[in-house]
Amino acid sequence: MTGQPNRQPSTSIRLPVTRRILYSLIPVVCLCLASELIARLCLPMSGGNARLQQMEQVCIYLGNRPGESLFAFDQRCFWKLKSDVRLPESRGSKWGGRMSNRLGFRNAEFSLNKQDSRRRIVCYGDSTTFGFGVHMHESWPAQLQAELAPADHGSIQVVNAGVPGYSSFQGARYMAQSLPRLDADLVIATFGNNDAWRWDNPSDQEHGMRIQAATLGGEWHGSRALTV
Repeated sequence: MTGQPNRQPSTSIRLPVTRRILYSLIPVVCLCLASELIARLCLPMSGGNARLQQMEQVCIYLGNRPGESLFAFDQRCFWKLKSDVRLPESRGSKWGGRMSNRLGFRNAEFSLNKQDSRRRIVCYGDSTTFGFGVHMHESWPAQLQAELAPADHGSIQVVNAGVPGYSSFQGARYMAQSLPRLDADLVIATFGNNDAWRWDNPSDQEHGMRIQAATLGGEWHGSRALTV
């Protein structure tokens, strides 16, 4: 009688559930990374980042040095003034000296918690309020502070909240962001100089709506694939 060949019993390896889930996510992650890479290579920048880069190019055209930006990305306003920016005094009043304080305002240092007896005037605007081209103490909010000082005996504080390049759309959003923490008694706002500018076809409002709709609540503003 011919003997039957010995057959080894078949065995199957069953991975833990967590490991199987992890392995199944690898193709998804790879697909997302590939989509982001393709988007960064082939598609234009997202509205907010594009507006920031456009503003940076304007500053470089006007004489600022690459890599010495005054601005940081802001989800709602496209950019905001960086805190504690100091440029060499030797460059003159346009791109030299103190540009912002530790709170990110074109102002001498101050505490957000004002004294009960003091009154605070907050000045909003674009480069004309910021004082582009002059030193910090020469901006009109600083001059207003100097004019009020002899009469008010230090009871009125003027804050320069101007940001270069802001349109009235950006200004309204910036005011909504910053007014609660500034606790202003009086607000002076001057916008409009930049409203007629078109950096590309969409307006600032269209850029803002586009970002809000595309960035899943603002958590993915760095992704080109999700924001284009």
